Amino acid sequence: VISAWNDNGFEHLVHDRKQLQRTQFMPGLGWLLQRKIWDNELAEKWPMEISAAKQKVQTLNWDHWMRDPSQHQGRSVLFPQMPRAFHNGSVGTFMDPKMHQRYFAKIMINQENISWKIPSIQSSRELDPDVLAAQYDRYE
Repeated sequence: VISAWNDNGFEHLVHDRKQLQRTQFMPGLGWLLQRKIWDNELAEKWPMEISAAKQKVQTLNWDHWMRDPSQHQGRSVLFPQMPRAFHNGSVGTFMDPKMHQRYFAKIMINQENISWKIPSIQSSRELDPDVLAAQYDRYE
């Protein structure tokens, strides 16, 4: 899983716009995963139910659900020290202005263009095996 969000992306904690970090904690925003994980594991059991009006309704916070070990399965998540996504809403199903101000309003977002040129590598043995395998997976 890859995320553009850092739950701890506060100004006093962000020092390197190019720094990537790894965690076992599922981020709350701006993530993507391999299509095969969605198709083979998550799509069928996503936390939705059919309402009386015959519409799908979310039954709980999807981010909390994704953090459950039976969904997360110990996968690593890569995320930037400086977030590339921001929390936009202050009103919603699980949000109010006070909560937004307390937890999200002061999180930084990258404002600079960053060059992500890949350094030349002499051998594929120099790459982390997960990184090497991921270059062949489909992300949609």
